[in-house]
Amino acid sequence: ETDRVVTITKSVSNSFRLDASLVSRTAEPYEFWSFQGITGYDDWIVKTGSEFMRRNNTGVKPAIGSTAVTSTGQGIPLIDLWTKKTGIASALVEPLPKTVSFPVTSDFNNTIRIEAVEEIKKELKPGERYRTYRYALIVHTLDFFTPLRRLRQLLVCQGNTMQKVPDAAYLPAWSTSGFGGGYTLSDIYNRFEELKKLKTGWVILDRGWSDRFGEWFPSKNIFPGGEKSLKEIVYLLHENGFRVMLWWLPLSVQEDSDVARKYPGWFIRNRNGGREPSGWGSYYICPSLDEVKMYNEFLVKKFTAGWNIDGLYIDGVFLNTVPLCYAKGHNHRTPAESQEALADVFDVINKTAVELKPEFVIKLNSGGVCPSVYN
Repeated sequence: ETDRVVTITKSVSNSFRLDASLVSRTAEPYEFWSFQGITGYDDWIVKTGSEFMRRNNTGVKPAIGSTAVTSTGQGIPLIDLWTKKTGIASALVEPLPKTVSFPVTSDFNNTIRIEAVEEIKKELKPGERYRTYRYALIVHTLDFFTPLRRLRQLLVCQGNTMQKVPDAAYLPAWSTSGFGGGYTLSDIYNRFEELKKLKTGWVILDRGWSDRFGEWFPSKNIFPGGEKSLKEIVYLLHENGFRVMLWWLPLSVQEDSDVARKYPGWFIRNRNGGREPSGWGSYYICPSLDEVKMYNEFLVKKFTAGWNIDGLYIDGVFLNTVPLCYAKGHNHRTPAESQEALADVFDVINKTAVELKPEFVIKLNSGGVCPSVYN
């Protein structure tokens, strides 16, 4: 029927039923070690069992084990199951992040089923086409490091770059986070000699140095002289041989902040027009907007050239991905544009900082879940 409309609800790729007993007589069919790099779990490497089930969806979802209103997603879009003799991995190899599931489940006769599933819900009119995402199936020996290297190669050959990590990133770090955000300058001064004995390379000015997300001015409770006091402590830390890292949330804005008042159109909006919470009483601003990228570039220049900061400690598992954006004023071609543009913000941050300080270090705190390969 040439005029028939077909509704596609789901696409399944790389669907296999695995039986470990086929390569080891002493193994049960379900006995595999597995790497499941999609976030939402804090145990990426786990043994499969006779009653195993994980959906492994890369989309936005509440952070598991968190009481805060935060979300997570993406990670490394690869699952791998292996034994001592052989292994098989399935991976998404698209150059931009996509929402897809990699369910790993117990199947009949105690085997394990792996799949790549796209929830489509699309009407296909006569003459139209639909292309599934691009996947790789990687058969290997040894463990999951082999398919991870292959995934890296497949992403690089499509134009994704993997930055070389500066040697300074591996120096021991000491953070003010142990004070719970209520630290003083004396808490830092009084530990100089102790930190030198420990051969500490970094001092992290952690959460609490600023009063609000979306303003990023030094808190007078910690820095009585504002920016002048912050510059002084950075100078003294440098004089004593330490590098300084600043805690930061680049896409979170609190509603009573300067940015929220001046630029209410920057927020990611859900289908109902509401803002999307990103935790700690803050909300996401949309990474696809040029103004948001310019704002983050401005802040990095202030931190680096203005305050002489040597690195950024970017917090938040919620920055593995961001929610879909339905804001009418953003003119998105698709709501997923917000997710696809997230890595662009990290690119702006990195390039701006490294141009000013070639040995600049950016650390991402992914909260115990697998960090996004795209970021």
